Amino acid sequence: MGDVAISMILPSDLDFRICLVDFNTLLELQSDAERLRFSTRWSSVDALRGQAKEQDAVLQTLMRERRAGVIRSYRCLLLFSALGGAASGVLATIDLDPARLRIAGSARQGLRCQEGARPNLLTGAGRNLGS
Repeated sequence: MGDVAISMILPSDLDFRICLVDFNTLLELQSDAERLRFSTRWSSVDALRGQAKEQDAVLQTLMRERRAGVIRSYRCLLLFSALGGAASGVLATIDLDPARLRIAGSARQGLRCQEGARPNLLTGAGRNLGS
């Protein structure tokens, strides 16, 4: 399998992202993770549907996994609203295909991201997402 290296992503790193993810894209990310056999994900799309409200979620890159010097996946924090009336959000992790970050600039991809070291200025779809 080659050498595996895990490294933290700092806010100053080029692959640091904070993204607003729509629910359909979250389902796609889960399907990607299942297909690519990533270890950090829900057990199934149905399990995700059973836990998360059909609302936007916030995703932040946290770690990168390299195999033989190539980034295989990004481990991300995911903040979402849970089914069952929880007043606060739920924090989970999910592994992300690096190709998803390369195409994240397009809102039609369902992943609207702020890149670089200024996550406090995150905006998307004409509304402020954080300050």
